[in-house]
Amino acid sequence: MTQVGGFDVILLGLIIIPRLIAKNLDMYPVFKIFHYTLWILLLVTFLTHLIAGIYHRFSGDKYRVGQRMCFWMNNS
Repeated sequence: MTQVGGFDVILLGLIIIPRLIAKNLDMYPVFKIFHYTLWILLLVTFLTHLIAGIYHRFSGDKYRVGQRMCFWMNNS
């Protein structure tokens, strides 16, 4: 997305990554929408997983999902 928009990608503020794709301002809005849509989906997936983990930690958890997911919980 960054390179298509005509910007350089700089790694750790030190190294400029070589261009892998040409500047294309017509495609930039498409890549931008795609990028933000995937970001929102990743955030929703993370929050769902976090909420499910908290639920299993503090609910009855008769299937012991929390104990199978976390190595530091008591395995008895």
